[in-house]
Amino acid sequence: MGLFDFFKKEDSVKKRNFQHLANLFSVALSDGELSDSEQEKINEIREELGITESEYKGLVKDILDGTFSKTKFISPNSDEEAWDQIKELAHLALADERIDDNEIEVIKILSKSLGFKEDNEIIRMLIEAKDDLNNSNDT
Repeated sequence: MGLFDFFKKEDSVKKRNFQHLANLFSVALSDGELSDSEQEKINEIREELGITESEYKGLVKDILDGTFSKTKFISPNSDEEAWDQIKELAHLALADERIDDNEIEVIKILSKSLGFKEDNEIIRMLIEAKDDLNNSNDT
């Protein structure tokens, strides 16, 4: 592998990481608000991915002003990586201890984009947990 190939591969990894953070942000914001617990979870993942806070702020700005690429979805390298990302999306939906229908819908769309059925075991788990979790938090 030449030096040019190394930088091209590293750039590709960073783009996939940005796509994953954009997906996480979309799920978190889909219920109309970004809770502190959701932001903390995103920050944990951001740090694990090696994305700086300023890079993340730039990504959020691009998402909110519509300049983040919506036409070219960047997929993970493997089904295992994609499945791990879907699990992280579900964990994020649970971070504020409430599950919103919009969060489930966004995760369904992203699951399909990542190569999985919208009716997968994670989606079914979120749907089953939604009423119990939301009712327990309303009391």
